[in-house]
Amino acid sequence: MIYVHGGSLVAGDKVWYKGSLYANIGDYFASYGIITVIVNYRLVPDVKYPGGAEDILMAREWVYHNISKAEFGEGDPEKVVLVGHSAGGLHLATNLYLYPPEPKPKPNLNTQKYPLPSPPPIAGIVFISTPFIFDSNPTTITTTLIPAQPSHWHTNTQFHSNTQFQTALKAYYGTQHLDEVQELSPIGLMMGKIPDGSPVLDPRRLPCLVVLAQYDPQGIQDSTFAFVDEYRRRSPHGVLPEFVVVGGHNHISHVCSIGTEDDVQGRILREFINRVLVLKGGFTA
Repeated sequence: MIYVHGGSLVAGDKVWYKGSLYANIGDYFASYGIITVIVNYRLVPDVKYPGGAEDILMAREWVYHNISKAEFGEGDPEKVVLVGHSAGGLHLATNLYLYPPEPKPKPNLNTQKYPLPSPPPIAGIVFISTPFIFDSNPTTITTTLIPAQPSHWHTNTQFHSNTQFQTALKAYYGTQHLDEVQELSPIGLMMGKIPDGSPVLDPRRLPCLVVLAQYDPQGIQDSTFAFVDEYRRRSPHGVLPEFVVVGGHNHISHVCSIGTEDDVQGRILREFINRVLVLKGGFTA
């Protein structure tokens, strides 16, 4: 599994909170035999579109070349699941939809092996609380310290409309008018870049799981439902991605809960990963 953290495009790190946040994800999935690679990407103001998607591609290529080595767990580079939370999901979606898959190259007749696919294969993708389209008045979150009792997590986060994420989006896309870059959002790319019949919008060929928290901000909720609707419209025969709402959690607490006694989010991801890896190998996307 490749895990990509969130942070409103301006914050976040794979060793956030002195390593306690996101280390929980690596420890948890490794304990179930799932090799986990947690990656960083460049943050605003040090990156412009599509730099985040390019960073994801580099991470995927690194995994493809290295994960089979003994020092990294002897994983199968053909069986990789991408998981992105919030802005991490935005970068994953941009990477997937900005660079539609090309036909599989012919094998080298001397070796009977295929060259490195471009981009590398994936077996499934998970979007957690992801902004798929840009609201002109986006709803963002301000989080405080993680409380001790999971049952009260949702009371410790304030949801409100402000300019932080909007400002970051304008800086990332290099515009003062977000309406101008809607076609560069994941939904815009789905509508403009992905050809009909593409396997990236067929969950039978590239399994897709979409996750919301019960207390996610309205802007995240609205964009997620818009994404699922557009996915349904473009998917062959209207086949839906898998869709789950994690009860009792907010935009960050469901990720923080992984590895705790509250195993709902961890179990959802673990079962999806195990299911798609058993069913198939990697798909070039």
